[in-house]
Amino acid sequence: RTVDLETYGLPRIVTWHAIAFALGAAWVLYWLAQPILRRSLWVASGAEDKLITRRDLRVSAALGIATAVAILAGTLTTHAAYRHTIPHQIVRVDVPPRPQPAPSIEIRREVARYTHNPVARTLTLEVQVTNRGHKPARLRQFVTSMVSFVNRDVAPDAEHLLVVEPAAVVNPGETKVLTLRMTDPVWEQQRLIDMTQPQLRFGGVLIFETPAGARSLAAVDAPLQPYFRTAS
Repeated sequence: RTVDLETYGLPRIVTWHAIAFALGAAWVLYWLAQPILRRSLWVASGAEDKLITRRDLRVSAALGIATAVAILAGTLTTHAAYRHTIPHQIVRVDVPPRPQPAPSIEIRREVARYTHNPVARTLTLEVQVTNRGHKPARLRQFVTSMVSFVNRDVAPDAEHLLVVEPAAVVNPGETKVLTLRMTDPVWEQQRLIDMTQPQLRFGGVLIFETPAGARSLAAVDAPLQPYFRTAS
């Protein structure tokens, strides 16, 4: 048979919502009807044991039993009325991943420090970089969350600048320790670093680029060491 999905089973839905509302309203109204002044005087005089009376316990038990009965009755009557049910349907689309080339850059020994002072907010990363490829690779940018810090030597006019020492070029087979400094108020403006947390950890992606334009990505994930400095 054909049914209208906008109104199908609506009376049953309204009925059980009304029952649930009535039980909740009865619970709230019972406690609102209690004399507030009398209960406040009991608390002020140290007679807290009078706050919950035997009648309160009986009413609470009755409403609890009524709620359990309503849930059980609703479950049984619904299963009896609708014996054949259909589970929730979803559409699953599997997108095959594209083959990824083996990364030519390896990252080890990551150290992250964050310096907080009245003048600037600076994140310093020290990473040991090894170029396993056959061409020199330059560190072009560092991406974390929605912010991209671009190497100052590549784009000096970028909104967020990255200072790399020593030179950001890593030759084939070379292992070099790079120090990355990013001084920017965006760290705390966008809450990328939350100094209120008991444990701090920082991560992002380093993007290296060869002279031919090929890119290699390397992930960074390290504990963050905070430093606080006052104005001199």
